[in-house]
Amino acid sequence: MDHFDTGAATLSFENRYRCKDGSWKWLRWTASPSLDRQEIYAIARDVTGQKRLELQILDAGEHEQQRISRDLHDGLGPHLAAIRYAATFLASELHQLDPAAATKAEQISGMAGDAVTIARDLARGIFPVQLDGLGLALALEELAEITSHQTDMRVTFAETGDTRPTDPATDLHFYRIAQEALSNAAKHSAARTVTLVLHHSEHALRLTVADDGQGLPPFPRDALGMGLDSMRYRASALGGDLTLESLPHEGTVVACEIPIRPIRED
Repeated sequence: MDHFDTGAATLSFENRYRCKDGSWKWLRWTASPSLDRQEIYAIARDVTGQKRLELQILDAGEHEQQRISRDLHDGLGPHLAAIRYAATFLASELHQLDPAAATKAEQISGMAGDAVTIARDLARGIFPVQLDGLGLALALEELAEITSHQTDMRVTFAETGDTRPTDPATDLHFYRIAQEALSNAAKHSAARTVTLVLHHSEHALRLTVADDGQGLPPFPRDALGMGLDSMRYRASALGGDLTLESLPHEGTVVACEIPIRPIRED
């Protein structure tokens, strides 16, 4: 290396390598420059096992969310629908006998109908069932619509580039990153509009979530808690990078870009 910045500090980073057998190995590097000798000293530690364990923990969390989603959709949803039907039938029965009571029954029916919609939206938000093959764009579009209904933000979605199928793991990680970024925009940035863009290029897939809010607090790690770490880890698990740019009163942009990997065919 021809030049070292004075005062350069020790660097830590991770990357992955493709083995001859087709498997991947993750290495965590620690590098320190020697300014006097114009050299870099680096050591690497194999963290493949740790990465595998972390992914297993994420998968376990996803399975639990899938179970909760099914319970909402297949358990609570039908019960609420039955309550709505019963209240509608009761209102019809009371219409001639007691108009005031019939009105109250109609109100109960309306509230039960609203609860059905809320339960359905929650179930879809927790686990988007259409995430398979080309379903990522559809899931993100639906996420934008649901978020617009549930918050004061207007969320839009666009897909650009040459559309191609992606593997289910990529779809789910990208969906969760978008979900977390939208949640942060609603909680912390006071955004009015948010734009989701999924861009396909020849060698990469890029997700951008941009809002017009007031920007994030000066120390986003403290404000965003585990959400920011989760987004970064998901990007890392896909072999990509996550960036967050935020300026006071100029909004926030969260971007995740990963290399395109061919889908394995069984």
